[in-house]
Amino acid sequence: MAILCLSCLSFLEAGKLKILAEKDCLKTLCLLLKDHITLVREASSLALASLAQMNQGKAEIFPYFDIVADLLLDPEEKVQLNIIELIGSLAEHPEGRKKSMKCLEVLENLKEKSEYLKEYIIDTVNVITWKP
Repeated sequence: MAILCLSCLSFLEAGKLKILAEKDCLKTLCLLLKDHITLVREASSLALASLAQMNQGKAEIFPYFDIVADLLLDPEEKVQLNIIELIGSLAEHPEGRKKSMKCLEVLENLKEKSEYLKEYIIDTVNVITWKP
């Protein structure tokens, strides 16, 4: 239940700043992405997608990018959606764009399989492939 509260708190800028100020909070959220309980993966990915809107959040998530990318294949579409949004936010930063390039093939395959995720995938692919 605490992870759901954290997810909700992360939507307000003041909440984001409080969470980012907590030592190892984002690391913990990233590690919770590997939890076997779907609701935990869904809530932690939702919080991370929100926190990745801040540059500090992006920087703290980058070391866990492989964990994030693996969840593109999560069996739950809500988790996949949060991960797609998270990758899109991370890809707004040059380092995140570089890391996200390796997700393009998986994203294209998902786009063909899920009408629900299609528009979000298109937006994320556009961010990843954007050239300055």
